[in-house]
Amino acid sequence: MEAWASSSKYRDGVQFLCICVESKRVAQNFGSMFDFTYVINGYIPSNQHMPRGYGQLGCSGFIVVDDEGNFLSKRTTAFLDTGDEAFRDVEDLLSSYMGEQKSTTSSDDNNTLHPAYPYAIGNIVVLDGIKNQKGLNGKKVKILGFETHTGRFSVQMVDDESRRIAVLPCSLAPDPSSKTGKHEGSSKVETKPRKRKPEEEEEEKKHDETIITSIKAPESVGVDCMDDEHESCSAAINYLLEALPKASPGLLQCVVMELEEHFEHEEVLMKKYWKQSQDTSSFSAYTSHVNDHRRIINIGLNELTRVEEESKSSGTIVS
Repeated sequence: MEAWASSSKYRDGVQFLCICVESKRVAQNFGSMFDFTYVINGYIPSNQHMPRGYGQLGCSGFIVVDDEGNFLSKRTTAFLDTGDEAFRDVEDLLSSYMGEQKSTTSSDDNNTLHPAYPYAIGNIVVLDGIKNQKGLNGKKVKILGFETHTGRFSVQMVDDESRRIAVLPCSLAPDPSSKTGKHEGSSKVETKPRKRKPEEEEEEKKHDETIITSIKAPESVGVDCMDDEHESCSAAINYLLEALPKASPGLLQCVVMELEEHFEHEEVLMKKYWKQSQDTSSFSAYTSHVNDHRRIINIGLNELTRVEEESKSSGTIVS
């Protein structure tokens, strides 16, 4: 949301509000965690001030109103249901209302994914300036999409189509040998590393880990069995990350199984000991949390199916 609010496209025409339904303390934590500068941060002080008849947690859809207070949407597409497509849904709605063209998934060179960068789906570009895995620099990648919530482009390695990564815009450069790698409107293609702008250098410092190579287990939640399971899940994910890009489907299957067992146990404990789990409203943190579990598992199962099918078609032994 802060990425939207701070962008030149929306900064002067749209107000973004993050309204916490939990408490002032949680609202303050959100503001600090996501470094809210342009987003208006607030909270609902008590249950009697809660909206009636509409509303939900942000991961289940945004509420969008026009400048006269009329609803453009009481619930946009839910992130828990469609992932990044949910953010594109919001952008399309805003663009339609503001009289602009909708965001697009076309690979046409003119249909860039972000107004600040000249890249569209299908463009071939090269990785440039990655510090933590310098061997990737100079590699060709295909643009797959733009992740609004992280500010990164999703790309696929040209020489290894099974490998997909997310990179910052400042780690991409035009491909001298590809027409689709040109900057829009330019008559020349760069043939040497471009000089980075100060703001790009600063952004790269903040996100130097362009590619995730390991994760840390969450901080203790005060329940020993949950802490142990968080450690086990993190270890399974790290085994998978260490084996990339040659990881076997078996390692991914282990991750999915670890997560499924942990999520099931966690939901049982939440239902038994967490009073809020009895809330059946659209603001239910329990329901949202459980739905997020389902979303994560579905991502893992879909990827496992894709990898296994690729292994079978290529004659690779699945283990």
